[in-house]
Amino acid sequence: MSLSDYAKFMLALTVWREMSNTPRAWRMCIWVILNRVRIGGWWGHDVVSVVTKRWQFTSMSGTGDANLTRWPVDGEAVFAAIVKEVDALTDGTVPVQTDAVYYFSLPLTSPPPAWGAVELVEGGDLGTVKFYRPARPPLPQTTPTHAHTTPDPSHIE
Repeated sequence: MSLSDYAKFMLALTVWREMSNTPRAWRMCIWVILNRVRIGGWWGHDVVSVVTKRWQFTSMSGTGDANLTRWPVDGEAVFAAIVKEVDALTDGTVPVQTDAVYYFSLPLTSPPPAWGAVELVEGGDLGTVKFYRPARPPLPQTTPTHAHTTPDPSHIE
């Protein structure tokens, strides 16, 4: 998937704000965003519209979220590592390894009611983060840039 430098920055910023303290979940978070782009519709039509759409990622648009005004400082190692992961996952050499489009982490212990009546299937746990995909319909197979496989979070660093 070819992304502009701005889209890559916004993707990395979202992951950094959402999960900078959970490195094992960075890759899954990136895929959640890219899966939402692939699905399109309500989610948005590109990375920037997905990550900035209200209530998709509270760290980017949620009123009162402490991460909303958090910015990486020059040379920050965690942000640099996330940028490197974004580059690796968007250059087309690493296939998408989950079809998750939702996640939550502690202190939540179950999907929030705001997700509505969508039937969900667990898509893996990484530390305190749980990933989910809708039971129906599956992700569209119209974009051949990445293969969709069953999630296996055990191999993700």
